[in-house]
Amino acid sequence: MEKTTIKDYNNGLETKDSLSKVKAVDGSGNDILVNPGIVVQSGGCGRYTPDERVSQSKWYRIALGRYGNVPHAVLLMVGNYYNSEVPSSQLLYIHADGYSDRQSIVQLANSGRVISKARILYQASTANGPMLDIFIRTAKTNQLTLSYSCNMNTLLSNPIEVPEEPDAGYSSKLFKRGNRRRNYNTGFHFKYRHSAPTIIVCHINIVACVNFILIRLLIKYNIISSIIVFESLYIWMALLRML
Repeated sequence: MEKTTIKDYNNGLETKDSLSKVKAVDGSGNDILVNPGIVVQSGGCGRYTPDERVSQSKWYRIALGRYGNVPHAVLLMVGNYYNSEVPSSQLLYIHADGYSDRQSIVQLANSGRVISKARILYQASTANGPMLDIFIRTAKTNQLTLSYSCNMNTLLSNPIEVPEEPDAGYSSKLFKRGNRRRNYNTGFHFKYRHSAPTIIVCHINIVACVNFILIRLLIKYNIISSIIVFESLYIWMALLRML
């Protein structure tokens, strides 16, 4: 009788059952084919479609951390069913813990926006882990689909509506979409304002141009001489060098 090890047997089935099963490794290091549900239950990846619908312009809590002293990280895809708005999806990288200020939500890609803001609530505690809230952008009410992978210590849950004010005792880090410049640390957008020196330089340049045009007109009609023109330009150049 020919002896066949579990490893050899499963390697032989790898292509035959590849459409219905996935390859995994058992406790002895052997390759095995298992139902995808087993991998999902292990916490590594999965898809979750809550029954409850979510409403526009409201905050919902969708994930909890286990403890404050461990890293929580996950790749999360947030999508919506076609109820009140066409389907869209956003892919996010999320990291949180309770003892640093490195909480982050990075938008890696999107086909439209299901959420417009998100926040991480955290506290320096070994007992209480961080929490993830999202702010719904889609019109009226929609049903969410949450798909995740590379999950580390993050527990997804049914969306629970929460107030706009963060929970007492927790620090809150907000990530939102603004108008202009992209913030690559958060993946969302934020409003970008020019610094004071930049505004001053722009203002001086505009005034200098207007002044030059007026002087040219005055020279054309023989009101002032060209010497005054050079003196005026010299003054403007000196001001610019001072900034």
